[in-house]
Amino acid sequence: MLSADWLRRHSLEIQFWGYETGNIVASITGAGGLRAFVDSLVEAHRSIGLHPGAMALWLAREHPETFATLGVMAIVVIAFPLGSAVERRFGARAADAVNALAVPLALGLLAFAIARNANLFTVAACAFIVGSCLLRGAGHFPLLLKLGGLALSFGGLTLAGAGVMVLSVALFGAGPLGTALAACTFLTGVFVTGAGLL
Repeated sequence: MLSADWLRRHSLEIQFWGYETGNIVASITGAGGLRAFVDSLVEAHRSIGLHPGAMALWLAREHPETFATLGVMAIVVIAFPLGSAVERRFGARAADAVNALAVPLALGLLAFAIARNANLFTVAACAFIVGSCLLRGAGHFPLLLKLGGLALSFGGLTLAGAGVMVLSVALFGAGPLGTALAACTFLTGVFVTGAGLL
């Protein structure tokens, strides 16, 4: 009974973290998978050293998907929990200010991914982060609900396109499992597109 009550009280937060974890996984997939993501970080370290700004610039130039993935992770791991902590300490208006600051960062990340012709998975993850940033402020600014839904729909269309691309090049393998994964990717994109337009 205690666990059911806890789940009920925290259901929105659990859904949020499940959703945002999916965004990170999609972005890592766009970077070539976990191994390729880590390899690009190691390559950046070997080329530049431990200078965060220089590493970020090098990754933006040489591995745009990895750069975008780090941006997605930063927004999810820093901005969203910071907004929640600020809300508990200073109230909803202060949290709105934190969330509002995350919106241009997310939009910039999406624009970067599109401009650099990043992998469709990465573009979808960036669009989902834009949607998430906008939706967090929708309680106080209802227009953000529609804008966030449109961002989610764009991400869904992009994810559906990634599913078609995955199937056409047999990215997950040519067997039934690869086909099933491509179909799941496509159908998830279609579902998110529809949900975002509602």
